[in-house]
Amino acid sequence: MKIIDYFHSDDQPHWLAAIAENEWRAAKFLAELLEKNEFHSAVGKGTVYLLTEGDKLVSFLTLAERDCVEAPYGPWVGFVHTAPEYRGH
Repeated sequence: MKIIDYFHSDDQPHWLAAIAENEWRAAKFLAELLEKNEFHSAVGKGTVYLLTEGDKLVSFLTLAERDCVEAPYGPWVGFVHTAPEYRGH
């Protein structure tokens, strides 16, 4: 397995599609932010970390300056998701 920073990936279209294919509604929202280049305007400084196995997306999360709720602290870990077949391992 390998951890990839989405924004430094050589294959962003592949990983964007993998996030968008996800059954989780929040993943589709994240994919929309990434596709429209609105991720940083929405959450400030931050990135999307992907845990991969070959070309398969195992898990992902964001680490961002802010979240959709107002709070005096940060950074935020958000959009945490693991593919069902990898949960519990």
